[in-house]
Amino acid sequence: MISPLISLMQDQHKQLPTLLPSLILSGTLQPQSLIRTITLLQSGIIRVLFISPEKLFSSLFRILISSTSLASQIRLIVIDEAHCISSWSYNFRSDYLRLHNIVHVIRQTSPHCSLLALTATGGSQVRADICQQLELSDENVVDCGWRRKEVQMCAVSGSQPFVCLQ
Repeated sequence: MISPLISLMQDQHKQLPTLLPSLILSGTLQPQSLIRTITLLQSGIIRVLFISPEKLFSSLFRILISSTSLASQIRLIVIDEAHCISSWSYNFRSDYLRLHNIVHVIRQTSPHCSLLALTATGGSQVRADICQQLELSDENVVDCGWRRKEVQMCAVSGSQPFVCLQ
């Protein structure tokens, strides 16, 4: 799972059931933890890898993808907070603009690998930009809208509204 924030990755990692062993590959890993992570990735034990776009394009990960069978083991690429592809990448995190490259490389080795790009904050222009950047057709887009029963708008003493989850 490609995610923009380490804290978000840590939360998602903790929420996964034990049947889905996962690891976080981030720049905060100590050398011994990094070696353990790479060994577990190469063994196929890890089912979910959380990684930032910047780490995805690091020389370490490029070596892992090209010199091991890791790419052929990938069955699903998830881009969490996919609106970052549009709204952040041009001025802030340019590696989001290159995600289609890694998707292409992985799909060459693992042609049945699926792509899931998730966002809850992208409007129609952001959605169109995501589709263009990731080379997705509109027929592959599921838009549930932003109004969902588990989300409601709340206001606190005249301040700007904020989102509350039920």
